Amino acid sequence: MSWKDSYESRLTSPEEAASVVNSGDLVYVPAPPHPQILIQALADRRDELREVKVCIDSHVFDPGWLKPGWGDSFHVVTEQFLGLGIDAYNDRYIDYSPLLNTTRIPALVADGQARPIDVLLILVSAPDENGFCSFGYAPWDKARLAQLSKVVLAQVDENQIRTHGVNYIHVDDIDMIVEHSDPLLSDEDVIRIIESAPDAEVRSLLSNLLPKMSPDERARYLSQLAILTPKQVRAFSSRMGWTDPPENARPFANYVAELVPDGATLQTGIGTPGGYLPILGAFDEKQDLGWHSELVAPGALSLIENGVFTGARKTIHRDKAVFTCLHG
Repeated sequence: MSWKDSYESRLTSPEEAASVVNSGDLVYVPAPPHPQILIQALADRRDELREVKVCIDSHVFDPGWLKPGWGDSFHVVTEQFLGLGIDAYNDRYIDYSPLLNTTRIPALVADGQARPIDVLLILVSAPDENGFCSFGYAPWDKARLAQLSKVVLAQVDENQIRTHGVNYIHVDDIDMIVEHSDPLLSDEDVIRIIESAPDAEVRSLLSNLLPKMSPDERARYLSQLAILTPKQVRAFSSRMGWTDPPENARPFANYVAELVPDGATLQTGIGTPGGYLPILGAFDEKQDLGWHSELVAPGALSLIENGVFTGARKTIHRDKAVFTCLHG
């Protein structure tokens, strides 16, 4: 059977894919971008399921279980908060456990469970000419998690980019495939969504954030942001690199510029102040810097393109910038 025939045989609806989850299963959802249509299809089975443990990296939308009354069906454990989910945690609707993928899952493997994850939900690109789908701009450890899962459900998004590295999965290693791509929003759609936000401050925040959001980000997140609180919108937009640096981040950038020598290899996050260092000019005058980091802070890609980060003096992966999430 060709990979194209294999792909066609795995195509199904979100509802049919979610039907493979049984009560008591361990369901894992790695870091965004999330297969939102699969997550929602799973949540829609609330009345049919009991004690399903959903381990999810973070929440970029609420499929329902961030509200009270869902605990009998889904025991939700999140690894981090990106502006959404913290209130549900404070109200004890969900649990929090950092670094599930590097602590809990390896512990299960060490305990003798070769494939401890019952169902993995992932989002991938369309397959290439050889039948391989990419995990896109945020590969993280998704390839490894697929190997540790009994069943792999994938949402194929034709807008998902392909990136280099060992961050792909063949269609033969996916059990069920759902095709769904968020359509790009027209100007009229954007205005309608913003005006639908019940909070006036949120409407103002979203209007100001629009120039910083790519068309894909608008399609993926705008509807969810419209129903959040102002505090949640600010937290999420800061993590996405859509906000201007706070004034107290500028002195840090000056200090870092004094400390970092030419040829240094750097790691930074996307919080404050570290996430703002590239756009605040901390590295502008440097030469042959190396990037070897989990995340890409806003402005770092421009520095790579402009030859500031060349990786020429790195001792591993020389001449390459390495990261697990390409965004910002």
